[in-house]
Amino acid sequence: MRYLTQSSNHSWTFRFQFPRRVRDYFYGQFEYKYSLGKVTPREARSKALELEKRLVDVIWGVEDAIDRPSSCEGIELVTCQLAARMKVDMFLAVDAYKRVSASPKLQGALRRLMSGENKQILSLSASRDLQCIHKLYPSTTSPDTRAQQMWALIYDECLTCQESYKNKVKKTLVRHYKLMLEARNSLEYFDFSRFSRVLKALRKNAVESSTEVAPDECFEEFEQHPPLKNIAVDTPADIATSKAHERESNTPTVSASEVDIRWYCEQYQTHRNNKLGVRKNSEGVALEAQKTIEMCLLVHELIGVHDITQINVTHADHALSQLRQFPKVSKSKINNKRFHAFPKHQWVKINQDAGLEVISESTVGRYIEKTSTIYSWIRDNFPIQSINPFCGLASKSGGPVLDEEDNVASFSKNDLVKIFSQPIFTEHKIKRHYTKRIPKYSQYWMPLIALLSGMRPNEIAQLKRKDCVLRDDILFFQLSNQDEDQSLKNKRARRAVPVHSKLIELGFERFIEPLASGERLFPELSYSKKEGYYKSFGEWFKRYFSNYIDLTGEGKRFYSFRHTFIDQFKQRGSIAAVPASIVGHKNGSITYDTYGSKADLATLRNYIETVKFDEVLKKVKPLK
Repeated sequence: MRYLTQSSNHSWTFRFQFPRRVRDYFYGQFEYKYSLGKVTPREARSKALELEKRLVDVIWGVEDAIDRPSSCEGIELVTCQLAARMKVDMFLAVDAYKRVSASPKLQGALRRLMSGENKQILSLSASRDLQCIHKLYPSTTSPDTRAQQMWALIYDECLTCQESYKNKVKKTLVRHYKLMLEARNSLEYFDFSRFSRVLKALRKNAVESSTEVAPDECFEEFEQHPPLKNIAVDTPADIATSKAHERESNTPTVSASEVDIRWYCEQYQTHRNNKLGVRKNSEGVALEAQKTIEMCLLVHELIGVHDITQINVTHADHALSQLRQFPKVSKSKINNKRFHAFPKHQWVKINQDAGLEVISESTVGRYIEKTSTIYSWIRDNFPIQSINPFCGLASKSGGPVLDEEDNVASFSKNDLVKIFSQPIFTEHKIKRHYTKRIPKYSQYWMPLIALLSGMRPNEIAQLKRKDCVLRDDILFFQLSNQDEDQSLKNKRARRAVPVHSKLIELGFERFIEPLASGERLFPELSYSKKEGYYKSFGEWFKRYFSNYIDLTGEGKRFYSFRHTFIDQFKQRGSIAAVPASIVGHKNGSITYDTYGSKADLATLRNYIETVKFDEVLKKVKPLK
């Protein structure tokens, strides 16, 4: 059943409902919908008839495959099944190309998704407008696995076929799904010339596998209109790829060995979730795994190549060069228009005019290191012939790859005096949350806890009453990630940290006493999937205290409390004796790494009590 309607803005829309029996071949799609634009009624009817003719031709092939089992068997039946499925996929490929190439709105939505504004990997299915691309390869499995699944559907029809024919069918299916994945990838990155080559390879594969697929079916309209010019920035990788295509035959095909890094990143994420717990990361590294994937994908976007079998040392060096010129872009209204509206591989060129500060050498090193991590994991878990050109490249970025903590400076004594002389601490001028109407006690307690315990920001922000444990007359923080909204950085982060006597003196024990076991200490803080409960507090801390100390040019931020705490031991020349059980931080020292893990609560409390900040805290008024 078809419909042709005109909206209030005079735009025509063609709709075609698929018969129920063929919907499985169209991946469960209920109807086909296509905007014809603002045309005359006659033009609308003409275009609708053309679309209907193409759809009916494909549907007839599917219905023939459904009905034929009663009249044939063996090779003839398998050939019919293959022809029907390939016709549908080729129709969807041409249709997706037409939609992307004709719609600036769709191109803009795709740019925003692929540039990283949407953090979900390959989340095309979440966008209604972009589902036409998602349907080209709607599965998250590899082409080999998908071919095996399709083989299972037609296996019974192949029982009477010769073994050589069965092998041919398997190879055809694998080749077909690799090409469909490549078609999707080329449209995602507006590589229309590459899409043209993939489409020709799809047709060639279909014709060779089935005499029921005529050479020119589904392609007349596509071949009447040459592919659009690619929307991309030329890179050395693009030039090398172009030269390689020039050496190909007159009818170029896509190598069946091409493998996309984005698919492997999905597998990496699934592997980490399965290993550490799908619902929560028992080792506290879920966010770290996501960052690893995001960094790896950005490196490949800068290179312009996603086939890991084609990546070499030249590509890796090019990525290093691009990263060193990559701008440090914040999310402001100006930058949203200047940078975020464009793919990230264009940011280096845009920044030549914008002149923003580039990312640091240590950050460059982290991008390379994370990409190398993914490649090493692929090599260890998949039988694929590829090298890791990023291995050891991080050292070229000017030094070892640093942890986020290593880029932070400690607070000076003068900084601490200014911080703890503010009315929040001296007069208890604590504001209420504007919607929850509860006091923001985090503004008072979090800086104090950070200074007197060395705990990480989110470790403090996510604390609950049950995490404050009294044992053997010692009150301590039991840091864990038992609940879904709690996370830790690594294994060492799961630890016990005694509460400093100064905190008890300031009323911390009285503060937590009325709270229920599962109640959060700071319910005014909102949860962020990426940064936990710390995000909003971190923004407030920077905004408020920037008026009194330099929190921009000197590498100082809330994390500096942790460094200031550790500096208390460094100044005494006893950093190796700092128990790892207190700070949860590997230092590379045998004493530092092993001693703390065996320390009991009494020993840990003794270490905590050696930290003295009485002079800078003398103006802080106890909270009643």
